[in-house]
Amino acid sequence: MVLGTLHNKVLKIGTGNKLYTSLEFFEGNRNVNSKNVQRLIGAIKEYNLLSICPLLVYYIDGVYKIADGQHRYLAALELNIPFYIIVVKEPYDITVIGRLNSNHKNWRLGDYAKHWANQKETSKVYGKYLEYYNENKITHGILIALYNKVHIRLHREGGNKYFKNGELIFNNLIRDHVEDRLYKLKQLEGAALNPVLKPSTLKKQQFQGAILTAVNNENFNFKKFLQNLYHSRHRFNELAKTVDMVHEIYRIENIRRRK
Repeated sequence: MVLGTLHNKVLKIGTGNKLYTSLEFFEGNRNVNSKNVQRLIGAIKEYNLLSICPLLVYYIDGVYKIADGQHRYLAALELNIPFYIIVVKEPYDITVIGRLNSNHKNWRLGDYAKHWANQKETSKVYGKYLEYYNENKITHGILIALYNKVHIRLHREGGNKYFKNGELIFNNLIRDHVEDRLYKLKQLEGAALNPVLKPSTLKKQQFQGAILTAVNNENFNFKKFLQNLYHSRHRFNELAKTVDMVHEIYRIENIRRRK
């Protein structure tokens, strides 16, 4: 079967190749972000995908310049491992760098969820996760935190890492916890009149995180909070920070209404 005409070759550049440390960057390319380099180093140590993510390189006036992949290049150098390049045959266009950078988009949590839901081994767990997500006004960050049974600020990075790697866990204990918290969040719809909670507020991660922070406090009376919220004025639509929303939640909970 003929797949097509060979156009650009992928070349492996080992540590002994004279190109290994002589590639240059284009002026006008985005600045190197050291945090991105370190993040890539960690990712490559865990699973090296450089062979299927070659650098795009132009040969201009006797110099090989990187149009796309400068962070991967620096990560490979620091790890002292081979990298791969494609020497682009098309004429160089200065606008290509901006186009490449703007067209690249990192996977979001929803992309990982969809991916693992379509894999046989993880379809059941991630399929149920997507069911919860699609049926509730909740962010991926908060839902993952519920699965991990801790507040998002305490387990954000670790929980997301396992989630992205297809290692999400689901059992009866997690199911009960997730469904209880989702029910409480759902009870907030229509729970306030002065003013009505905006849809954007209800789905805001800071608001959901604040509610869950309060609910995780064994001394917090959620039923009393709902009753007071219905009869009292609140500022949730105006607030932006989780900590301010938590204070507002406790203020409303502690309101003493006349009987």
